[in-house]
Amino acid sequence: MVLASANATPITGPVGVSAKAALTALGGKVSVCKDSDLSGAAFRATCGTLPLGAGAFKVKWAATGAGKFAGLKLARDWKLDTDPAYPGAFSRAYVLDGQPLLVYYQPTGATGHLSLVYGTPVQAAPATTTKFRSCAAALAAGYSNMRRGTAGYSPNLDRDNDGIACDK
Repeated sequence: MVLASANATPITGPVGVSAKAALTALGGKVSVCKDSDLSGAAFRATCGTLPLGAGAFKVKWAATGAGKFAGLKLARDWKLDTDPAYPGAFSRAYVLDGQPLLVYYQPTGATGHLSLVYGTPVQAAPATTTKFRSCAAALAAGYSNMRRGTAGYSPNLDRDNDGIACDK
């Protein structure tokens, strides 16, 4: 899953410069963000197509991309997406000024789609019908540790079946 929509506001300022530098360092080209799943969320995104498969992406990220976000707090290291519709997708989460900065990679064979999503967590209480297609989508919208029976929880996001989806 690509974590941004065509309606997403581009990342600007120092974060935007770092996002574009990371994309360039990885050999990618800016492309339209493809998913409308989070179009109502308060976030900004930079997306790109990369000439790298999943293994090559992680190696190159460690060598060049991670340096573009050096000094940021790492909130969660690489984690596979739980949504079976997006096999092989994974993400890493940072925190910048109290807001999530998510690096999300979706392999598409020998290439992949990278989304760098920076956003403000949702301030209002979630509606009981809030649903996410993946934990990466929930994290980008500011949700995590959703308990069974609460908004946002779904069994497909609770990989260890402990009643808490998208555990941090």
